[in-house]
Amino acid sequence: MNKFLIYILLFYYHLEFLLSRLVHFNKEDSICILKIDAIGDMVIWLDVAEEIRRVYNDKKIVLICNNACLPLVKHLPFFDEIIGIDKHKFLFNIVYRTKFIKQIVNREFEKVINPVFARDYFSQDILVRLLRAKEKIGSQGQYLNTESILTKIIRNETKRKKQSNKLKQEADKYYTKLATVNPLIIMEKTRNADFCRQFISESFLSNIPQIPFKLVSLNSFCNLMSKEYIVLFTGAGTQRRFWPIKNYVDLLKNLKGNTIVLSGGKGEDKMWKDIDSENSYDYMKNVYNLIGKTSMIELFSLIANAKYIITTDTSASHITVITRTPSICLLGGNDKNRFQPYELEKISEEDKKILPKVVNYKMDCYGCNAICKYIKDKETTWPCIENITVEQVLEKIKEIK
Repeated sequence: MNKFLIYILLFYYHLEFLLSRLVHFNKEDSICILKIDAIGDMVIWLDVAEEIRRVYNDKKIVLICNNACLPLVKHLPFFDEIIGIDKHKFLFNIVYRTKFIKQIVNREFEKVINPVFARDYFSQDILVRLLRAKEKIGSQGQYLNTESILTKIIRNETKRKKQSNKLKQEADKYYTKLATVNPLIIMEKTRNADFCRQFISESFLSNIPQIPFKLVSLNSFCNLMSKEYIVLFTGAGTQRRFWPIKNYVDLLKNLKGNTIVLSGGKGEDKMWKDIDSENSYDYMKNVYNLIGKTSMIELFSLIANAKYIITTDTSASHITVITRTPSICLLGGNDKNRFQPYELEKISEEDKKILPKVVNYKMDCYGCNAICKYIKDKETTWPCIENITVEQVLEKIKEIK
């Protein structure tokens, strides 16, 4: 049955492609960048985005990005046109999918560039196939994201890996050029820079760019302008990456006397409610709840003006690097050394001091790509996060002070 479902999907994708070729199109002298991964990935990639703008300064640059990134990318001076995509709807909503495809197949670009190392067949590679361009550039990359999606269809690990490899072999044909990749596990900034050197700028080095937009005043959304404060970014994107509530309570007790700002994404305020219900002691008096109450650009300002920030490995951790704010990152093991600790090829001694200080609980299963062999449900915290202690965090705070 699982194999049959894959065949149905592949047949549908092939039919979809053939029908898309019947659409009338116009040629244009422009570069299309396909970058539909998460906000944190976009923040990490900003140095490359800046370089692409410099190299292709005489070209129109069109960005296709995840809808979640729109509040950020619309403030960036690197792109002439931005097209947002809802990945979930693209995969599961046939009406949305059809409308989106009609929007992109009626034009032919000079180049389509998919700079993402962790490719996936069902969104990125299918889109590369559908997009019209004289040249289509991507990365040899890895296909763990495709394998992760296939866990919903194929339970047997061996069969799942085999199917994933087949899909990658097929998808590689959709590109005219593929970047060679370092087989070692290297930091994403270095990986991005290597791709950039192969196809965009030979002399490029990974770096920390300046924030390419004006930060908003704190007075425009909160009353912290005159206060020295610490940010606890309690959001994690998924329940499985939430640090246990009892740890946040203990941490707040140890930080008593400081002004603390709780921050996170919309819908993640459950963390605040649970912490608040634990106790009503005086250490809670200087705690401000801004979870879900700041825009993306306001979050940049909140982090930029903080004394330091404590966060899991989310977009906030990568924003701290751009804003040059000292930080502590509670790091899980789903991506072994891929996003943390930070490594840069071009960095000043001063900037080295603000790179995130990593706290983790090392396990032999690091690098699982979020396919945890211990936790099968979506509500339980991964053991690599749960076992990080408050004492470890306090030790890292001493390094900042």
